[in-house]
Amino acid sequence: MISRRRQMQELRRHTRAVMRAYLRDIAGKKVSIAEVEASIDDANALHELLELRGGDLAETTEAIRESLKSSGQLTGRFDPNSQAAMQFISSLTAELVADINAQQKEAIREIIAAGRTLGENSRTIALDIVGRVSPNGRREGGIVGLNGPQAQAVANARINLRSGDPEQMRKYLQNTRRDARLDATVKRYIDQGKPVPQKELSRIISRYEARLLQTRGEAIARTEAGEAVSRGGFEAIKQQRENNETSVRYKMWSATGDGNEREEHEQMDGVIVGFDDPFVLPDGTQMLFPRDTTMGADAGQIINCRCTVLYLNEDEARERGYH
Repeated sequence: MISRRRQMQELRRHTRAVMRAYLRDIAGKKVSIAEVEASIDDANALHELLELRGGDLAETTEAIRESLKSSGQLTGRFDPNSQAAMQFISSLTAELVADINAQQKEAIREIIAAGRTLGENSRTIALDIVGRVSPNGRREGGIVGLNGPQAQAVANARINLRSGDPEQMRKYLQNTRRDARLDATVKRYIDQGKPVPQKELSRIISRYEARLLQTRGEAIARTEAGEAVSRGGFEAIKQQRENNETSVRYKMWSATGDGNEREEHEQMDGVIVGFDDPFVLPDGTQMLFPRDTTMGADAGQIINCRCTVLYLNEDEARERGYH
């Protein structure tokens, strides 16, 4: 039986790997400023132009697949190329891409609306969407890969810093994901009662967007790597049971126990069910293991969940009071 500590180590390791892969994939997305500028007034064309496809998230997909493979092999023999494993990766990737694109559409709308409010031309709005090329030739900033609320935060920051109103400008300094190293610049213009000039504004906003993208990457990684890690263990035991290679018959929900878990998940701590049976949470949600989405669990039960599952044989289940 794999200990909870070992499972948490694997979860943290794969979460970091998926996050790094997501950030690299987004940074590597090829876009044409001229094409984006020409499509500013055509929402459908713009969304299609910036839409992320499976190939754009190749590193992210591979990192998720590695999470599945590595976690499955922790429990012994596991074939990551089995039909079930391949179907899981294919389904998860398709859902991930669809979710990112749906939220990115909202993000694009927010930035365009803010640009119109500020009276910016199409070129400037296009740069606000996809970022600007730094002296080292790398694209920095932009809202590709962000969700709607994050783009709204960017839009508000841009509007506030351009306002020249000290009270409005101070609101930017309340953003926890801002780059505090640039606060002195903002405060200087606040003291002068002047808007932040475009060149300095672009640098400030680009750093803010970069940090929001990291936050977005962390959230995606915790969810996707988390499900892959859980699924890997489950599929490995399932394969072993089919081949009569294990005596596992039960599984036990294990909450973090650090006081930061969901109340319903805390109530599930120590609950034991048959291997093929779902865990039934207090609200009626059914899950084969923590972070399982195949039985209709909503995001409220999945996002940031750090619970694990322990697989037990007859004696181990009896020792834990299962009858």
